[in-house]
Amino acid sequence: MRGTQPLLFDAYHYWLGAQHIVGTSPEALENYWELRGVWTSIVYAPAAALTRLMGAPWATFAVLLQNTLVLSWFAAHLLPTLASRLAPWSPRARWIAAGLLWVVTSGFASSSLVDIYAAIGCFAIVALIRSQRPSTLVLAGVLGGIVVNLRPAYVVVVALIVLITLISHKMAAIGMPLGFALALAPQVILNIGQFGHRSASPLLSDYLATLQAGLGSYTIRYDTVHGSDVPQQFYCSPDMAARVADDVPTSTAGLARTLLSNLPDSLVFSLEKIAAALHWPANTPYGADSPGLDAIHAILITTMTVVGISVLARTFRRRSDWTDGRQVEALGFLAILIGAVVAIVGSATEARFALPLAVLGALGCALLSDNPLRTLTSSQRRWIGVTCATLAITLTLGYIGLSNPADPGGVDAEICGLLG
Repeated sequence: MRGTQPLLFDAYHYWLGAQHIVGTSPEALENYWELRGVWTSIVYAPAAALTRLMGAPWATFAVLLQNTLVLSWFAAHLLPTLASRLAPWSPRARWIAAGLLWVVTSGFASSSLVDIYAAIGCFAIVALIRSQRPSTLVLAGVLGGIVVNLRPAYVVVVALIVLITLISHKMAAIGMPLGFALALAPQVILNIGQFGHRSASPLLSDYLATLQAGLGSYTIRYDTVHGSDVPQQFYCSPDMAARVADDVPTSTAGLARTLLSNLPDSLVFSLEKIAAALHWPANTPYGADSPGLDAIHAILITTMTVVGISVLARTFRRRSDWTDGRQVEALGFLAILIGAVVAIVGSATEARFALPLAVLGALGCALLSDNPLRTLTSSQRRWIGVTCATLAITLTLGYIGLSNPADPGGVDAEICGLLG
């Protein structure tokens, strides 16, 4: 329905890497393999292979077709399977969840970005860790390694899920670290063969971490704007920029120290980053200049996410019987929530970084459709009040966080500090 769009920016880089894998393109962009994980090219190899067979004009259609099949499987099978283990899941809830997931993911379908594969991988791991079969847990570990290679910021999600599995499954969970190592073996082989460097991460990972830590200490959000002569658009926190101007962090640990040493202002800054990440423009995963439509879309995504996560929290709190793996799955969802929040706070945030939170919101809203609030108890009234207050605060913080846009192009702490 939304058609295809040109493969630009990061998506273009991943697409060239996939073409190189299948032999269509002689080589990827310069420094691609030093910056990107090897799995960022492998995930779009099927679409690249189809393009090689059909011809270059079919490239955008091939990407849309592959992503559509994957997202449809996620909406129609994986997410309902997870949800049905937590609460009754009717056909109506399935349709509502699928519709909400279309709202959340349709913008990603025509782009060769890797975010949807990393997010779906996290939910697939949660589905697998219910089993105690060694082979299934090895597969869960393989998915964990792929997720981290695709999106290193999800390392916290994967680490927490591994910890949950080790605690709940004891020795049976030893397969997860084994699977993790197997998934990262291609990256190690590439690094040794091409660069003579023994590492399980791309060669320039430290450079990217430095860049993310520095920008993440004083910017609220970053957008890549389609159709703009200068596509870089940063939204700044002048207060944090002034605080870090003389000592911009150069590592993730340095960013953590900066945030801890500037409390409580850094707490407000972090909450603004989370709220702004949910403030999706209509063209997400890219930015666009459609003020009215963007505002409606931002309210929709933020409302769905806050309400849905609140429903999940209420469902987990009220569940008295955590047998048959329900506890493992509930903790798995909590790991995804915590890991996504850490990734948003600890980086130069983009709206697409909040994709796991939006998926959790869609799941929670679908669960609410099977348990509507008819005759309200005092407890339910309090829950509605807290949810509405949280939503109002989140929307407000999102608007405040995006109230200091820099001029298009790159920024530094000095530029952001002058916006106050």
